[in-house]
Amino acid sequence: MKNSLLLFIITLTSCAGPYKIAKLEPIESNIYWNWGRQYVVKSSEEIEVRIAYENNSRAQLLFNIEIENLGDDTLLVAPERFYADYFKLVTDTIAFITKKVVDPESMVTQLEKDQAQQDANQRNTATSQLFEVTLEAAQDITALGSQESHEEYLLRQEDHERSRALRDSENFDLRMNQMSLDERRQYYDETLLRKTSLPPNSYMTGQTYFWFDKTMAWYRVYFPLGRDTLSFDFRQNILPD
Repeated sequence: MKNSLLLFIITLTSCAGPYKIAKLEPIESNIYWNWGRQYVVKSSEEIEVRIAYENNSRAQLLFNIEIENLGDDTLLVAPERFYADYFKLVTDTIAFITKKVVDPESMVTQLEKDQAQQDANQRNTATSQLFEVTLEAAQDITALGSQESHEEYLLRQEDHERSRALRDSENFDLRMNQMSLDERRQYYDETLLRKTSLPPNSYMTGQTYFWFDKTMAWYRVYFPLGRDTLSFDFRQNILPD
């Protein structure tokens, strides 16, 4: 029993290792290079899609996407409809699993929730700090009318200094969190591919996230757009540690 408990504690406190780095190469013929990225181009009578793999995080694959409307009608680009087939072996012809893209609107919604929580944290911290400052002021006023010793005075000042340092630390953390949220908001606004009505003879660019699985050999990503669905194949290579 003790050994099991010790193993459980070690498991909880052990350091997390770095996530695996994936390099995806297109299994396509119509490829060109742009700033170190391999773009694949496919088109139909109405649309043209250009896609390049960017990088991965612990859970997601990031792609750069360019979509051009070649038709005569407005094209609805709905990224939440994108999906991918996952293949265990290079020789597999039947997908191991199919997953929808990471919905960009869910990412934006989560950011809005995080911002609302950050606002609540800031308000609660401000209220708490105001109460602390008021209490310290009351203690100082009370001390003026008492026979406070020099040692008691020093202890009171030390308590005030510790409280001020803690408040400064709390405010610093709040500012850093706010900056992080602001950066995420700017990133989403500038780069995330979101639902758009694309007029004829125009194009849009953005980034799209698919789910990452280090055990897969290759992916086939699909882009349903209008009456067409274009697909792209990417072979996965996991870099050694």
